[in-house]
Amino acid sequence: MSEQIISEISSQEVREFLQAHPEFFVEHGDLLADINLPHQRGEAVSLVERQVSVLRERNMEMRHRLSELVELARQNDSLFEKTKSLILNIVAADNLDDLVNAVHVALKQEFQADVSALTLFAPAQEKLLSKARVVPLQEAQQSIQGILGSSRAVCGTLRPQEMSFLFPEQTSEVGSAAVAPLGNGKVVGVLAVGSFDPNYYSANMGTMFLTYVGDILNVVLPRYMD
Repeated sequence: MSEQIISEISSQEVREFLQAHPEFFVEHGDLLADINLPHQRGEAVSLVERQVSVLRERNMEMRHRLSELVELARQNDSLFEKTKSLILNIVAADNLDDLVNAVHVALKQEFQADVSALTLFAPAQEKLLSKARVVPLQEAQQSIQGILGSSRAVCGTLRPQEMSFLFPEQTSEVGSAAVAPLGNGKVVGVLAVGSFDPNYYSANMGTMFLTYVGDILNVVLPRYMD
């Protein structure tokens, strides 16, 4: 009779019972010694040994995840400090040359960019008192209209004419780029960061940092463009 009852109990029912009564093996500890589970090596181990092994594996996994989180936090702290330094240098710039230099130095030395380019747009007859690269907006529209029409930074492998416009001196070397249009309502320029690696910047890469730097430049640049 007991064998018939046992045969009618499904493994799912046993599972649900044990989940509902986690204290079962505490009250019936003698059963643990009689329960053996096959090990990956083919050896039989007790339920207690198996449980200890599972807990050890979970502990190692949690330690690995914690290590990854700590490393990510360190990277974020470093990125925050570098970004803060760049912003302070932008705000403290006495003129446009100082501002442009601060951006290029930070992107190359602190953020390891292979190439950076800050291009400003102004009518051909106007001359800004700066060594910054300045081109007419119409010229830019002919080459990078798609980028200028974007509301956010663009990443990936750009078209040849876009690369040629953004990096006129290193067109053949730049394989991929991240580009942020500058301006609030009125486009005043474009900030581009290039990599010699064609796969470094991809279309699905996050652009929060470049967008943030662009937002700061949107606030500061107008004082030099009027």
